[in-house]
Amino acid sequence: MKYSSEDFVNLDEVHALADVLTPIGPALYTVLAEARSDLETRYPDDLFWPHQNRQNLSRLVNQRTARIWEQYGSDDWTLFDRSGFLHLRENETGVKLILRKVDPLTHGVPKSNATRASRAYFSQSQCIPKGQLQAVDPGLFDEGKLIPDLHDIGLVCTWDEMTDGGVSIVVYKTEGPGRYGEKNHYLFKFPLFDSVRGDEQYEFIPLQEDQENLLPNLLADQTDVEDVDNTDSSSSEKNENEDAGMNSDNKGNEAN
Repeated sequence: MKYSSEDFVNLDEVHALADVLTPIGPALYTVLAEARSDLETRYPDDLFWPHQNRQNLSRLVNQRTARIWEQYGSDDWTLFDRSGFLHLRENETGVKLILRKVDPLTHGVPKSNATRASRAYFSQSQCIPKGQLQAVDPGLFDEGKLIPDLHDIGLVCTWDEMTDGGVSIVVYKTEGPGRYGEKNHYLFKFPLFDSVRGDEQYEFIPLQEDQENLLPNLLADQTDVEDVDNTDSSSSEKNENEDAGMNSDNKGNEAN
């Protein structure tokens, strides 16, 4: 999304992320539905034990979404590596987004994989406040509009299976690598929806000092954890090994 210079000085990271994420919702729901349908039809579920099938399908769904992204996805987001998993970058702002299944116990933020690149990706800094965002270099056709530079930001797009057979998708900006089965903290939370009005105009309206924040749940200290049945807690999910190709984007973060 592009902003006038007057609006840009009142823009913070939370609202910039909300604006850039909203349009991708329908594409993500479509590609996940297609990937899950393909695997449910073609995956031989009698090859392994049920808990192994669940672990395998989580990884295979991620790989399948990456494979069919160009067919069903959004032209505004492109794959940024050759890992074989859905690792996307938004073309204008540079913000990155990786797909992960939710933690099976908390149904919230999953832990990172064990690699240094994954731990660095999950360790994000606090959201940038109003007036401190930088703009990308203007292009020939930007007509004086400004685009926020979000290339240093990496988001985790989580999906969860619903009881009716559908999925829900929530995007997080994570604070650290986290742990399996625990309430992992996050800095930003934004649910995505499977439809957006075709005539909707994405117009940024800055908050005034005396106005209520219309996005109060985007900044929080930790996830909202649902009560879940822990009977399957002994069968933890395997790491998805989806970090190949991420090292080049995270070298600066790995120094520590």
